[in-house]
Amino acid sequence: MRYAFQQARNRPRKRLASATKSNAMAYTMVLWDEVLHEVARDYPDVQVANYHVDALAARMITHPESLDVVVGSNLFADILTDLGGALQGSLGLATSANLNRLSGSALPCSSPCTAAPPTSPAAASRTPSPPFGPRR
Repeated sequence: MRYAFQQARNRPRKRLASATKSNAMAYTMVLWDEVLHEVARDYPDVQVANYHVDALAARMITHPESLDVVVGSNLFADILTDLGGALQGSLGLATSANLNRLSGSALPCSSPCTAAPPTSPAAASRTPSPPFGPRR
């Protein structure tokens, strides 16, 4: 989460949007929100908005210009990244990443946002960045 705050701090508008669902997930997402607000104290110059993930998905469609840096759990970020790819024209256009750059203990993992690997060479040609190329 600190990495997201650092990215937001480096952007001109200094905005961070967090994806949560604390109204329905009373333990994990409430903890997520608490950590968000605790970390936000160290970044007073970053404007933080906390959205329920469904409202954030709608905002990506209706007011994309209002968003800058988005942080979310693996599940929510995967869904929102797929939405971002679809808004660009294809799930294969946007990538996602699991980052833990601050701890130094975990390697980052990036991948294209294809819902599944292509099942044929023809399908692979429609996916600009398949993870392992067409199946043979």
